[in-house]
Amino acid sequence: MGTAYSAAITQTGGVGTATFAVTSGSLPAGVTLSTAGALTGTPTASGTFNFTVTTTDANGCTGSRSYSLIVGTPTLALTPSTVNFSVVNSAGTLTVATPPQTLTLTQTGGSVAWTAAADHSWITLSPTSGSGSGTLTMSINNTGGVLPASGSLTGTITVTPAAGADAPALWDPASAGVGAPPWDPASAGFIASTAWPANAPMTTVNLTIRAPTQPPEAPFGVFDTPAANTTIQGSIAVTGWALDDVAIDRVEIWRDLVTGETTVPFNAPGHPGHGKVFIAKPLFVAGSRPDVEAAYQNHPFANRAGWGYLLLTWGLWDQGNGSVTLYAFAFDQEGNNTTLGTKTLTSDNANATKPFGALDVPAYGETKAGLFFNFGWALTPNPNAVDSRTCTITNGNVFAGIDSGPLTTVDYGDNRTDIASAFPGFSNGSGGGGHYLVDTMTLANGVHQIGWYVVDSCDRADGIGSRFFSVLNGSSLTTATVRSVRLQPDFEGSDVVRVRRLNGDWTEVSPSATGAHIIAIDQSERIEVQLPVADGPTYTGAQILNGESRALPLGSSLDAEQGIFYWQPAAGFLGSFELEFSNLLNPSIQVRVVVGPSVRLAIDTPAGGIVAEQLFVVAGWAIDFASTDGSGIDTVHVWAYPTAGGDPIFLGVADIGDPRPDVAAGRAFLRAAARLITGYVPSVQRRLGPEHRRLDA
Repeated sequence: MGTAYSAAITQTGGVGTATFAVTSGSLPAGVTLSTAGALTGTPTASGTFNFTVTTTDANGCTGSRSYSLIVGTPTLALTPSTVNFSVVNSAGTLTVATPPQTLTLTQTGGSVAWTAAADHSWITLSPTSGSGSGTLTMSINNTGGVLPASGSLTGTITVTPAAGADAPALWDPASAGVGAPPWDPASAGFIASTAWPANAPMTTVNLTIRAPTQPPEAPFGVFDTPAANTTIQGSIAVTGWALDDVAIDRVEIWRDLVTGETTVPFNAPGHPGHGKVFIAKPLFVAGSRPDVEAAYQNHPFANRAGWGYLLLTWGLWDQGNGSVTLYAFAFDQEGNNTTLGTKTLTSDNANATKPFGALDVPAYGETKAGLFFNFGWALTPNPNAVDSRTCTITNGNVFAGIDSGPLTTVDYGDNRTDIASAFPGFSNGSGGGGHYLVDTMTLANGVHQIGWYVVDSCDRADGIGSRFFSVLNGSSLTTATVRSVRLQPDFEGSDVVRVRRLNGDWTEVSPSATGAHIIAIDQSERIEVQLPVADGPTYTGAQILNGESRALPLGSSLDAEQGIFYWQPAAGFLGSFELEFSNLLNPSIQVRVVVGPSVRLAIDTPAGGIVAEQLFVVAGWAIDFASTDGSGIDTVHVWAYPTAGGDPIFLGVADIGDPRPDVAAGRAFLRAAARLITGYVPSVQRRLGPEHRRLDA
């Protein structure tokens, strides 16, 4: 409504000049069809309008085609809907403050000018105007001493379309002629658009001010994967999450020296890494832990609490053979640190059976522009007790993918003397390098993921070196709007969801009891999801969190024309990701991707450190994210573990099935509660497992 619209209807064949007329149905008010086939006007009503156009040539011969003109609804969204900041105010000076945070402005259905404004002077916002989708950066200031010495404040950021701006057409069907139906053989369609919604999107800003005399909180979090006491090979995802009342500065991963190792350990008494070997500072990845964001949504940077690092175990001592103990330490901006966890593992690359390697360029988090070469290397294990075959990697079997999308061949076989020296005797040692030319002008400005996928001559395959990098060009290539879906022939007319793993076959994914198509994958496993195909408008996709629609997970991509969603979750992604895909002709398609272990358990009571006397209640919740019906949990056993060591004590079987609407995703996991009344805990400190709480009995 209120937006000028035009399209041309043409014919093929016939004699002389043809004329066009609407012979049945109706056009929306404000839109007309000329005898020359020009469909023009400004719609004044929304909805779907079905009509038939008949063309007549100079000899009176006719041809007809049915069309639908859909007056769509454009959207303007600002996410996240809430952000949290914390500062320490020392006599008007902010000595500690949550770093700037980013808001995402998304326009669908067009691109118009907008303005952004904050309702309080202590909110700094940039930019304050623009056009189309983009990002806003916000921070906290105390100019003029407007902040109190301590307390809490709330502000609002509002984005408003420019006065009188209407959304342009969602789809320009210039090629939609009588002889070229864009949707299906029986019906072609056009899409117009409406005016922008009246309600401007807003983000709430919550600010906590702390005086210097108030004690700071230590950072907290969890070291999640890999699971303790397991065997590891090749590249593994080292992941967890961390939060703080102000902000996490960094997480560091360390390891113990192993027997006989000559590496010089870190020497800094007082630092948690003293006497250990430093491994890496993992990256924090926005959107990687929706479970943590939902549980701690009032903390700063809850939307990027997840951290991850892809550890190449071949780079450990003795090429990753033997016992290894990993540590994760979190540091906040005030200098406090916390041990997030410790994992003792057995590395067994002597019996590894998958290709391995790493990327060298781009560096983790590096910003790139224009053209650049992506460099890396890949090898495959020698014959061993598990697989005695001699395997090699040949050029044409190393692939690169950006944002988990379609794979492109890497030029493999570069001379890498450093790799040959580090891995003597391997089949591709002297030519294990590869390179791939990346044109960032084909990518939008922002964060992207790149990774390699390697298949050796024995058909053993694995992904290597996945990492994030940023693109920042003066301008990015704007691709033409896709007008119709070009289908894979074997899927035409299909209304099901399919998934393909690695290079396997497509398999159907039936909907669960709640209508979601559930796909469970391992960490770093690559999938392709084929959405129901229909020759018509293209798909859009979003991640749904706490009822809020957000961009698809970082590192994924959606081929809107083919209706294929690609994703290889980077290190750091863990949990359940609720995705929603739709186009103008299909209802919402829900897809739940469960990354890593699907079962989750939490203890809410008793609180840690309490003194338990006589009977007390152990209560919490348990769900299986991969369940297609209900919580997916059959039984919850409660055990007590002596903190000083010794055998655990079985406390009993918890009652399950009571409602927990705070845990439920819609109604999917509504009855997730677990509860046990117990009084049998000997008089020593115990931990309740497997999600532990320490208490004195």
